[in-house]
Amino acid sequence: MEMKIKKRPYIIPEYSITGDILSYHSCGLQYRLQNKGELPPARPVQLWFGQFIHGSLEEAYLRWKKNPNYRVLPLDWASRIRDIEMTVYKRLAAGGVRPPPNIFCPYDEPNEKLGGCPDENHPHKLIASKRVERTLEVWAPHLFPLISEAEVKLKGTRPMPNYSESISRSRHYGITGIVDVLASVKVASAGPDNLILKKIREEKFGEELLQEAAQNEFDIIIDYKGMARPKPSDAEWNHHYDQVMTYAWLREKQLESNRVRVAIIFYLNELVPSESDLKKLQRLVLSQQGNSTDDLKLNSQDLASLKAWNGATHSLQLSPESMINRSIRIIQVNKQNIDQSLRSMDGAVSEIENSVIDEMRGKKILETWKMLPRDETCTICDFKTFCPKSSDKRPPRITE
Repeated sequence: MEMKIKKRPYIIPEYSITGDILSYHSCGLQYRLQNKGELPPARPVQLWFGQFIHGSLEEAYLRWKKNPNYRVLPLDWASRIRDIEMTVYKRLAAGGVRPPPNIFCPYDEPNEKLGGCPDENHPHKLIASKRVERTLEVWAPHLFPLISEAEVKLKGTRPMPNYSESISRSRHYGITGIVDVLASVKVASAGPDNLILKKIREEKFGEELLQEAAQNEFDIIIDYKGMARPKPSDAEWNHHYDQVMTYAWLREKQLESNRVRVAIIFYLNELVPSESDLKKLQRLVLSQQGNSTDDLKLNSQDLASLKAWNGATHSLQLSPESMINRSIRIIQVNKQNIDQSLRSMDGAVSEIENSVIDEMRGKKILETWKMLPRDETCTICDFKTFCPKSSDKRPPRITE
């Protein structure tokens, strides 16, 4: 009897836009050890806050949608938002993701445990809670009425860049992502005082777009970032742009979807900046890049205050106008912009695939994966003690 040889399974490598592509852009070595090596960070500061802010906004939206008690915005922190926060906190804790001790109070009532709080009179409104409260106060009344779907999963395939039959693992690769919010906009039903539509109208393309929307709906891709607004000269600024453009491409491939015309990124730390956030902004203001108020989204008074600030703790308060303007980034979506971002996405996948193949051929990890030393990445990195590119060999530490 002749036995047929079973063909090797055809597996398409799959990449998450945030879990793979953005992580790789942050640092290739860290990505290799955390994502592919499954070595979770010992101090998941960014991981916790990112999931906490996403979860809190989604939970608030679901309650706003279903529970009349949550329909009146803004929500009271003690009676409404605190319960939302604790629900999300317990959900994350059950999965092993816990906050550092100085940004969130996990206690519901006064007790003898101090934790990272100033006293035992719990609960305290620490910086994570202040950011959730301020986000819901500023953006929820304008965002929630526009939401058509939350946490939308997207998936697609693309040809493998630089495909070689003898080397490449597959002819295609999969790309996946989760859009925080999809908003379908009809100007007539949005309300004349909607702040998001007002901000869109202020863009060069905004007025024409909203006139078009008076006749036809369009979709808005919305992504929350639990971080400060990057400088336009930072690579991170461009990576976020590519992320939402790829989301738009994936969304438009779904059946019965509206055309995506706008992407919005919310940098939520800007609504309640920490002292370190303000010091970074001050350095930017004092540098050459800080001369353009258009890029900084600061009014003249705040610009002058930052230049004169001596760095004393809690002595500087930006105006609500500047904080709101810095917290929102509006991006026009069109075919040209999407194609440009897809080429960038292909480039990142090509680099990762080359590193994977080199490692499969016997190269060492430190010889294969690129390292990108940066203060924000290296400060909390568990691998900097043996990373040849890191000049800081101290244990990981929290800087918020």
